[in-house]
Amino acid sequence: MTCFAARFHPDVTEEKLADLLHGQGILSAKCCKLSAKDSRVFQTSAFRVSCSSRYESLFYDEAEWPEGVELRDWVFFTAIMADNSSGIASYNIYAWHKQWSLGFVGSM
Repeated sequence: MTCFAARFHPDVTEEKLADLLHGQGILSAKCCKLSAKDSRVFQTSAFRVSCSSRYESLFYDEAEWPEGVELRDWVFFTAIMADNSSGIASYNIYAWHKQWSLGFVGSM
């Protein structure tokens, strides 16, 4: 499963987030810190987080996350490119999500 996790303190790194998840029992989580495509600067940071679906109940347990973090499902779909070739694109669709205000702002 892959999720969009946002509203982290800007100093949170991929390693710190992976360590937090490992401490919760979510093994082998892959965390990728996201950056704005248009060079905007945000006061918080966001990540694409992937882990085995066997950890779903732990992952979506809001008691396991510090206050302020927001989680959403990451939606994958096939996009048609301008040259009529097909490619795989991934987007976070705001209308299709599991969202909790969970926390992590300023806590790492």
